[in-house]
Amino acid sequence: MERLLEIYKQFNDLGCTLQPFRLENENQLYDIFRHVVDSGGQFPFECNSKQEFHRQFLDAESNVYVCHPSSKEVLGGFYIKPNFSDRSRHIANAAYMVRETYRGQGIGTLLIKASLCIAKDLGFHAMQFNMVFSQNISAIKLYQKLGFKTIGTIPDAVLNPDGTYQDGYIMYRTLEDL
Repeated sequence: MERLLEIYKQFNDLGCTLQPFRLENENQLYDIFRHVVDSGGQFPFECNSKQEFHRQFLDAESNVYVCHPSSKEVLGGFYIKPNFSDRSRHIANAAYMVRETYRGQGIGTLLIKASLCIAKDLGFHAMQFNMVFSQNISAIKLYQKLGFKTIGTIPDAVLNPDGTYQDGYIMYRTLEDL
């Protein structure tokens, strides 16, 4: 995988920058969060309130980054934070969001690659996703392409908007090879 400097160059080639979250980004990132939650296909949350957004993305341990073009419209973002506490806090967790109109352009891939490099720079040894929806095939394929392995399945973990259930996958990768 590329180093962070190369990933920043790839963002630049798309006309974008990746920067640490600033308060001025809050409303636009929250807007993306609301749409992702309302879609029902990526996050297990039912509540799309600003309080839930703060709880999930902006807690004290989160390192949040946003992607935007020169127009300053936030296209997406992610957080990195410890997945566990105490003696297991060396394993990171992350979540990603891309504005719907910008999906399929490689931004999500770059967000994930950047988060892995940043997590390693922050001292994490691995990254774990606790709930990857089994029906989110494009995310699963992308995570696998970027070195993640499915280490567990939680049967019927997610209630879909239509009343059916889908499994949740626990996906993991080490950061040692970055």
